[in-house]
Parts: sequence; structure tokens; C-alpha cells
Amino acid sequence: MLALALALLTPPAAAADEAAPERAWDTCLGAAGLPPRRAAIRVVGPGSRLESGGRGTRVTGLWELRCDGGVTFGERTTSDLPSPPVDGQVITEGVPKAALRCYVEACRFPEGLCPGRSGDRPAVQPCGGGALAEVLRAAEPASEPAERGDPLALRR
Repeated sequence: MLALALALLTPPAAAADEAAPERAWDTCLGAAGLPPRRAAIRVVGPGSRLESGGRGTRVTGLWELRCDGGVTFGERTTSDLPSPPVDGQVITEGVPKAALRCYVEACRFPEGLCPGRSGDRPAVQPCGGGALAEVLRAAEPASEPAERGDPLALRR
């Protein structure tokens, strides 16, 4: 009986820990004067297909890094960029810089990935050894995100 009473009085720590990055993300966005947004970023990586055109490069197939440290690969997600991207580049079209800063400050990166730069562009890179392809593929099996549309939803 005592064990049941203690279990009822103890909050579920795992659920609280999982929601902590999203709360920190929303708090950071609010402090920057930005509305709440989906806590995820899209990244070019293994499996992304590049098509050059007259107006730049279309990337099909992007990795989504969620604020909780999870990763999925969206085969059908696309983005049009003015120049060819590099593996690890964060897709930033229409994304306020403050939102990217909040992601870096508030969210968990998948194990083995760290924020970095590719020239003047934000990117993710392996930390602690290994290649980007290995880290992304090890983080989660490739699958289409359940939610359709812009997985970043970081547009104003």
C-alpha cells in the first residue's frame, strides 16, 4: 500500500525530461520575440538528392533533427536553395537566425552530432569521431516523418 501511495505522489520523471527541451525552446523563442514553432531543423545529408536548375539547387530528401534528439529522414521533403549545399548543412531558407540559435541552445542533438558551420552557413557535424552518414543513420532508421508539410515550420 505504501509503494502505491509513493508511486502516485512521484511525478513521471521521464515525461518531464522529454518535454524539457521543447519548453526551453519555446521560452527562448519567446525571449527573442518569435512565436512558438515546431522544435526541429532540416539537414542535408546522406540520401539527399540534388538537382541543379536555372534558379539554384532543389534538394529532395532531408533529415529532420527534432528537439528531443530524435532523427527521421523524409524522402519527399524538398527545399530550393540558391547554391549547392554540403552534407550537414542546415536548411535555413526563411528561418530566423534567432530560431536557429534557440535550437542550438535549447535542444538535444542526436548522440554523435554537434552544431557547426560550413563556411558562413550553419551545419551539423560529427563530434567524437565517425562520419556524418554513420551518425545520422545510427540515430534512427530512415523513415518518412508522420507529419506532412514543412517539418521545420520555422517560417514567420
